[in-house]
Formats: sequence, C-alpha cells, structure tokens
Amino acid sequence: MISESHRLTASRVNPSHRYMRALFVAIVVLAIALIFWRVFLTKSDVDQAISIVNSAYAEGRPVAARVSGLQYAPYSERAVNADGQQKLHAAEMSLVNIDRSKPTAETHHALARIYLLERRWDYCLLHFDEALKLDTRNPELFSDLAAAYIEQATDFF
Repeated sequence: MISESHRLTASRVNPSHRYMRALFVAIVVLAIALIFWRVFLTKSDVDQAISIVNSAYAEGRPVAARVSGLQYAPYSERAVNADGQQKLHAAEMSLVNIDRSKPTAETHHALARIYLLERRWDYCLLHFDEALKLDTRNPELFSDLAAAYIEQATDFF
C-alpha cells in the first residue's frame, strides 16, 4: 500500500511534469517552425544571385531566347545601366565564390545563365558542361543550353 506521504509527494511532482511536457512540446514546435522557415522560406545564395539578375534585366532581356529562372522581360538590345552592371558583377562574383567552395549543378547553371545573358560564350558553355556532368536529368539545363547555342549562332551570322 502507498502511504499518505508518498501520495502527497507524487501529487507535487505531477505539475512540474506537466510543465516539462509543455516546455518540451513548445521546443519541438519551435524547432519544426525554424526548420520549415529555413528550408521553405529563405532563399539560397544561388537564388539570391538569380534574383539580382532578374532585377537587372527587368526592363528587357539581352537575348531573344527565353532563359529559365528569369522572369519575363521583352527582348531589348540595350545594356543594363551602371547600377545594374555592378549588381550583376556582384552576383557573378558571389556565384564564383560559391562554385569554388562547393560546386553544384545549380551553381554552374546559374553562372552559365549569367554568361549567356552577357554573351560570354566560352564561360557559358564551360559552365553548362560542368552542370550537365553533375545533373543529367534537368530539362532546364538542356533548354538553356539550346538557347545558348541559338544565341551563339546568331552572333556568327
């Protein structure tokens, strides 16, 4: 049989167990929320660089072909302004640094798109080649590579 003093001690422990459970549940919910925020609501460095490219070419794109990952803008041969050029250079350097530390197909693809828009064919095709070595099943890569070949051909004719 349980003595009266033991029952009183057990009843005093129960509220703290409830608080500990509530605290544990709150911590788990907070951890899940932080993971969700980090995974789904924040942009990667590559996505941030592509956002910069999108803003620089918001008024017009310098190639006739559509490039994946870029918002629609009408075709325009005019160059971006000096502020846009600085932003593009910063985005390019950011991607180059990411590529040096941790090369991925996504980083190579982003660099290839930038070089495609700048008509720097050697770098463009080099990065498409590297991206395709790492990811052979990405249809956007093949589409953008085709766009690069089309635009390169128009430069020679």
